[in-house]
Amino acid sequence: MHPYVQRQLRRHQGTTEARAEFAPVLAAVSALLHDVDRERELDAAAMNELSNELQKRYERMQQSEQRYRLLFDESPMAMFAVERASHRVVAWNSVAETLFGYRPDEVLNRQVEALHLCGVNECCISHTLTIGVGLPNADVLHDNELFTRERRRLDTQIMYHAVELDNVQAVIVHVRDVTAQRASERAQRASDARFRAFFDYAGFAIHVLTFDGVIVEANPASRTLLGYDADELVGRQASTLSPDEDVANSRELARELRAGLRDTLTIERRYFHKDGHLVWGQLTVSLVFDGDGARMISMIQDISERKRMETQLVKQAFHDELTGLANRVLFRDRLHHALERRNRGDHHVAVILLDLDGFKRVNDSLGHAAGDELLKVIGRRIANTVRAGETVARLGGDEFAVVIESVEDGDKPEMLADRLLTHLKRPVEIGGRQIAVGVSIGIAYAPVDGSDFDTLIRHADLALYRAKSSGRGGYHFFESSLDAAARRRHMLERDLREALALGSLELYYQPLVDSRTREVQSLEA
Repeated sequence: MHPYVQRQLRRHQGTTEARAEFAPVLAAVSALLHDVDRERELDAAAMNELSNELQKRYERMQQSEQRYRLLFDESPMAMFAVERASHRVVAWNSVAETLFGYRPDEVLNRQVEALHLCGVNECCISHTLTIGVGLPNADVLHDNELFTRERRRLDTQIMYHAVELDNVQAVIVHVRDVTAQRASERAQRASDARFRAFFDYAGFAIHVLTFDGVIVEANPASRTLLGYDADELVGRQASTLSPDEDVANSRELARELRAGLRDTLTIERRYFHKDGHLVWGQLTVSLVFDGDGARMISMIQDISERKRMETQLVKQAFHDELTGLANRVLFRDRLHHALERRNRGDHHVAVILLDLDGFKRVNDSLGHAAGDELLKVIGRRIANTVRAGETVARLGGDEFAVVIESVEDGDKPEMLADRLLTHLKRPVEIGGRQIAVGVSIGIAYAPVDGSDFDTLIRHADLALYRAKSSGRGGYHFFESSLDAAARRRHMLERDLREALALGSLELYYQPLVDSRTREVQSLEA
């Protein structure tokens, strides 16, 4: 080595021993200096220029080594260097210490196999060092399972990079911890599998919709509910499966769902079956987000049977079981609404009560089955006689009622009463026998005869009582005198009951005497 080069080395690093990576450069410089010395043409300016160039190159080498050391120590990935020949660990950064639990002083100069990073299996790192797999390509990631000092399993991605350190062939091992990512991926795959199983085998229809409500996937149960195969539903707007009225009723809720104001919505909606009839479904829609953006999951449970039962229960609650007419509860409600509407107008409301004459005789002579059949026929005749939309009710026993919600000049209650008397007096054939019954009718007006349900019914009943006491088979309107007579009759009955209870009645006899014979013929009490 040229003396000048040795002086420079001693000046900058305190020794004349050149590092291996600098040797080729220094050898070239020395050769150049020897040539210059031999020719003795090297002047002071050239010598100074050569010295400056050597200084710059050395500084660049130092800076390169510092940058490498900084990258190694501050890397966000675990990194360590292993000598290829001996498999000794020659470098170990802080991230590797945190990840695997070994301090640098515990691993440096130890063989990588002794750390048992690969568990009890063959060490993937030493295997790579031996056969050179993936070297020197630094862009290839290898999935491997590694272990920490405490034998905690890690899912990792390893990348190898061949380098030369201090004239020694080595491999820098980059380790990326993907344990959390892999766990998330496994959980996602398990979730997807569970959803797929739920989707395919659920007992109710499930549809995956775009944000705009287009069906992109339908499960097999959709056919059971709607009659359509899954591929017939894909691409259809979900709203086209229901009547416009049902869609309109849920439009505001759907807007809130899309706006994120609610997580889910649950409504009852009708659906068109493929064969044309309507089915009832309970629809639950949830908004979800995945890699493809916003999606909606709709689940539709068939509630047709429940709705049928609800309809049946409502019918039982508001309709007479025998005749199918309105019962007293529904009659009260209809009359109440009719009176409310009358209060906002100037028309009249009429209540007509009907009671069969001689019905008890039918029951006693022919039995209750014949009586029930008679009530059905009478109920149908009344319903067929009144105008469409008027409420006809069976209040109980053989008592019926009609509400005329708007009395018109051309069709007054007495005209309806005449028609009812005509139609109802026709004989009814039951069990091969002709049965004839009469009917008595009482009529009350609102607001003249009362403005509430109880008053109108009581007054119509008084009119009905007068019709019966007047010979039956006719009708009678309520009059205020009926109310007064009823009050007097009520007071008399009350007074008699009280007198009997108190023993306040005295009995006197008036004899009837024959004026010729002077004999008592009879006694008048």
